[in-house]
Amino acid sequence: MKQLEYMYVTAITLASRAAIRGGVDPYKAYQVSDMYLQKLSECKGIYKMVQVGMEGIDSCNRLVQTHLEHAGNNPYCESVKNYIGRHIKEPIRIGDIADHVGLSSSYLSSMFVKEEGISIKQYIMQERLKLAANLLKNTDESVGTISDYLAFNSQSYFTSHFRETYGMTPTEYRQRNKIFNM
Repeated sequence: MKQLEYMYVTAITLASRAAIRGGVDPYKAYQVSDMYLQKLSECKGIYKMVQVGMEGIDSCNRLVQTHLEHAGNNPYCESVKNYIGRHIKEPIRIGDIADHVGLSSSYLSSMFVKEEGISIKQYIMQERLKLAANLLKNTDESVGTISDYLAFNSQSYFTSHFRETYGMTPTEYRQRNKIFNM
């Protein structure tokens, strides 16, 4: 039974990663993944585990389908988001993104705010914090390691922004939201 659970944990994790590579917002993919991983850990029988595992994989597939149906609203914004997603573990400068999409920094920044309702810097922080929350729930990596991994200037800077967004420290968040013990 435990091997079947591990198989579906792996399958759902891979499906959510594939969804992200397919253009799905990482936060949405992680939410779906987290929800089904939690359901898997609560399954008592093989039949229910198979059902939940398959539903998790299907949900990731539907995320990609929905994304593809609605993608393309603004190709520059999509390109910015994709760039950020690929470089989230590195320091990201708006000038580098602007060079990548072929627009000036100021024009790209104002267009992004107009289309998305937040600045590029805010979007980068939002995405890093979402990924950090997911890592806190699903790994045993230290807060410092996660902070370094996501290119925060310091652990205290990371903790400050995390607390501002989630209303608690990363350690408190992990204690309240840990999916299962590693």
